[in-house]
This record gives sequence, C-alpha cells and structure tokens, in this order.
Amino acid sequence: MISNQCCGRKYSNGLIAWVEFVTSSFTWPACMAASTFVASGIFASLAGIITTARLTSGVPTAFAGTELRVIAACVIGGCSLSGGEGTVLGALLGLIFMALVTNAMTLFGVSIYWEGVVTGTILVVAVSLDMISRRRLRTY
Repeated sequence: MISNQCCGRKYSNGLIAWVEFVTSSFTWPACMAASTFVASGIFASLAGIITTARLTSGVPTAFAGTELRVIAACVIGGCSLSGGEGTVLGALLGLIFMALVTNAMTLFGVSIYWEGVVTGTILVVAVSLDMISRRRLRTY
C-alpha cells in the first residue's frame, strides 16, 4: 500500500535498502520509518491471526522451512537477490510455479526431504541464470 503512493514508493524502498539516503533526503524520515514498520507489524499480526484460525492452535513452528520456497519463488519470478528488480506479479508467478512443483512431487510420492533438495536446486539454477544474464548485460 505504501509503495503505491507517489511519495511512498521512493522512500519506502529506500528505507529498506539504504537508510542513510532516506534520512538525508526525506523531511520526515522518522514518520516514514514508523509508518512502514507499523504496516509491517499489522500485516504480520494479521498473518498470525489467519494461521491460528486455520490451524486452530498457536504453533510457533507451523511454517518452518517455508523461507527457502519463498525465496526460490521470488527469484524465479524475476526478483534479483542483488536488489532493485522484480515485480509483485513476477513473484506471484514464481510462487505458482513453486506450488505446482511441490504439488507434483507430493502426488508422485516424493519424500519431503527430496522436496527440499529439488527446491534448493531450482533456487541455485535460478540464481545462476540471473547472474549470467547480469554479466551479459554488463558486457554489451
């Protein structure tokens, strides 16, 4: 929501990437930082409420290990680990691809441990392709 506003996009992305830039170029850096962190806290609490309602209990390790799949989905969707690139639509498409791969492995009866190996391999291949394409763009 913040990044859709005309002045929010530049400063919320800068706040995440480069705090010194925001504090030197924005007249209300404390207000922007506070509103960004408050929005993050609200969305995190909403996710916790939804998870608790879905599982009917509070389990702190409910989604342990999901980080690798989320990072792989974002990289497949076009986000760069170096930062500064990527779209929400690309991340959603990467998430759909990772969900399809995970669902297919479950349907084929692949062990959960091999699912982690396959996800890691997909992540390594996606990052390698991203780095190769960055080098080619710098060369030309």
